[in-house]
Amino acid sequence: SEARGLQALEKMFAKKYPHDRFKNLAVAGGSGSNAKAKLASDLKNGNPPSSFQGHAGAELTDYIDNEQIEPVDGIIKELGGESVFPKTLADRLTVDGHIYSVPVDIHRANVVWANSALLKKAGVTKTPTDVKGWI
Repeated sequence: SEARGLQALEKMFAKKYPHDRFKNLAVAGGSGSNAKAKLASDLKNGNPPSSFQGHAGAELTDYIDNEQIEPVDGIIKELGGESVFPKTLADRLTVDGHIYSVPVDIHRANVVWANSALLKKAGVTKTPTDVKGWI
């Protein structure tokens, strides 16, 4: 779960940086929309967080274009670069030669899972491969 993952990261942080404090500023509810609204408000009011969680790629474009986030190339290099993060992932994180996010998990949205046996039982002989086929 995300909660267990965060707890593990907090534990590792406390062990590696015993003199620093991790402050969890998570915003509950809304599947992230509440957190995005809070972040937008904080940025507008000149009160940015030290870091925040977001989806890598296009979701960060506005923050990059508005110079609201900084490249983390050094962190990626320190973590092991391509020996830790596959090149295909690093390429997706790279904007104008710089990386602006550190992956902590990978998940996908808009994925459809199908039970072929159940579809067959319902008379569907071939699993649909596009939206039109599902409709």
